[in-house]
Amino acid sequence: DYRVIQGMNTIKARIILDVNAATGASLGRWASKMDQTFISVGPMNKHFINGIWVGSNEMSGSAITMYSATFGTEETFVKGYNPKTGQPCQIWDQGLDSCDKGAMVMGMNPFRREWQIRDISYDIYLEEAYEYEGNFNVNIAGIDGDAVNFKCAPSRAIGRTFSKQGIWAGYPNHTPETGRSYPQDDPATAEDERLQARLADEVIPVPAAA
Repeated sequence: DYRVIQGMNTIKARIILDVNAATGASLGRWASKMDQTFISVGPMNKHFINGIWVGSNEMSGSAITMYSATFGTEETFVKGYNPKTGQPCQIWDQGLDSCDKGAMVMGMNPFRREWQIRDISYDIYLEEAYEYEGNFNVNIAGIDGDAVNFKCAPSRAIGRTFSKQGIWAGYPNHTPETGRSYPQDDPATAEDERLQARLADEVIPVPAAA
């Protein structure tokens, strides 16, 4: 006869998360330092006590801020890089397919194991609402001119960051972490195989947390 009575039993359990979209969303909230409550069921495959437990669990958000800083430089935010060639964008070719511009993002791994991420898309918000305006200035043959003027109403939203092929275009010396590598350039061909592999890479390796 097996009974579970509050205050009488101590259970040391390991909760296993299924690989699905709901788990991914939950881990995303956890990495965003959000507290969550979820339902656990078990034990699983433990003979006569199989599935006797159904209960709620509190999970505190991560103590580590995954994305801790973001900043722009002239090379990444103003000039940009061609994701197909790895070279700086041409002034006459600023299309989305041929010129990537954006901030550099810095962060830390909140998990204790190395992992690899792709298809990143997240919104960035200010702590307080701000109203701002500005312009992009172009200098041609020593003559300054405003190319684009913009003005934003009061809002906390500041932008959206996403990953894609060519994210390493601005990093000529980029080398993947352990477990991933780029092929060496074959001098017998006209193509730079290593460059092409780097520009086609959309995976971000994240080292394990110390």
